Amino acid sequence: MSNWVDDADLVFRGLTDSTRRAILGLLSGGNELSVNEIAAHFPEIGRTAISAHLRVLRESDLVAESKDGRQRLYRLGPNRAGSALDFLRQVYSTSVTPAVSDEITVQRKKGPGRPSRVRRTA
Repeated sequence: MSNWVDDADLVFRGLTDSTRRAILGLLSGGNELSVNEIAAHFPEIGRTAISAHLRVLRESDLVAESKDGRQRLYRLGPNRAGSALDFLRQVYSTSVTPAVSDEITVQRKKGPGRPSRVRRTA
C-alpha cells in the first residue's frame, strides 16, 4: 500500500471522533494550549480522556506537542490532512464522472445533527 494511503489512515483515525475534531478547532488559528486549557472546554469529559484524545491526535500528526517547563502545550501539527485529501481525490476522480457528479445534489435537513440526504435530479 502506498505511503499516502497509510498517512491518510492516520489522519482519518484522528478525525473519527467529534471531541478530537473539536480539539482541532480550538487549536486552529495558531492557538497553543495546555491540556488543562483544552480540558476546560470539555467539562463533561475528564482530563485523562482529553489526554487520550491528544495522544491519538499526536500519533496522527494532526497535533504537535512541546514542553514549557512542566507544562505540555499543544498546537496544530504538520499538515497531514493533505494525504487524506489526496486519497479522496484519487478515489472520487476515478469513480465519479463529471456528468454523474452534476446529477447529484446534497440537501441538508433542517436542524442540527441531521444527516445529509442525497437526491438525484432528473
